[in-house]
Amino acid sequence: MGMTQEWSEAEQIIVTLAREFANGYHLIQGSFTPLGTVACLLAKMHHAPEAIFHAGPVDVKPFRLTLTTYDEAGHRSAVGTFHVDQQHMILFWGGHCHVEMISPAQIDMYGNVNTSVIGEYHRPRVRLPGGAGTAGGREQHKKGLVYVTRHNRRVFVPRVDFITGAGYLGGGEERERRGIRHGNPYKVVTNLCVLDYEPVTRRLRLHALHPGKTVQEVIDNTGFALIIPDRVPTTEPPTPEQLVLIREKIDPLGLRELEFLSGEARRAYLRQVLEREIALIRGMRTAERDLL
Repeated sequence: MGMTQEWSEAEQIIVTLAREFANGYHLIQGSFTPLGTVACLLAKMHHAPEAIFHAGPVDVKPFRLTLTTYDEAGHRSAVGTFHVDQQHMILFWGGHCHVEMISPAQIDMYGNVNTSVIGEYHRPRVRLPGGAGTAGGREQHKKGLVYVTRHNRRVFVPRVDFITGAGYLGGGEERERRGIRHGNPYKVVTNLCVLDYEPVTRRLRLHALHPGKTVQEVIDNTGFALIIPDRVPTTEPPTPEQLVLIREKIDPLGLRELEFLSGEARRAYLRQVLEREIALIRGMRTAERDLL
């Protein structure tokens, strides 16, 4: 959970993602990907109130992110609910979805992502959570956004062990030759930088550096040769208003930091979050009783 000046790496990623969303966008996010969810809610509260956020419920209004009341809060404010089959057939395959953010275990130089296995598919060293909507999303969504909380050589690999979701496959025009006519692998946002795709080779290219990060730091932590422009701009940092919305309105429990942790550190942080959430719920119930 390294800090960059007055904001965390999580907050830099959230704000950078949220700036890609606009009014009228259909935003889809998985059941529990805190950074992506906070980015969607921030966009709706800050600059894109008419974006439509799908989280199972349809057109979810901004709510406070929690572990135990997430579904209830989403359904309470929504205009309706899609079954997962409806969501895929109407939004995905109907070509209506603009963005769904993916956080893969591996990504290669052409933007192919792996959320399935590490190692050989039939005898993997690690069995990952799986694809869910990754394959369809990478083929259909208008802005294929990926985020990575730990930019390192284990994530950024020359070739993914398994292609769960297609980027530009082998580069150039191979995606189109294979019949993938829709979708748009667009950008990768990490804790170090923003990457995009060089339009001819379709290889990943350094697009911008987050404040305080260096080109050499990105190169050293990437397992293949990125395209490096002569001039690399700096990512715009979070504004004070955006930080207030994230910390006080959307995610006061700090769930955004979970994706930077693993193992015992993650378990310990989860316990802290649950304790804060229980105290918050008890306080709300006490306040309700006092009003009776």
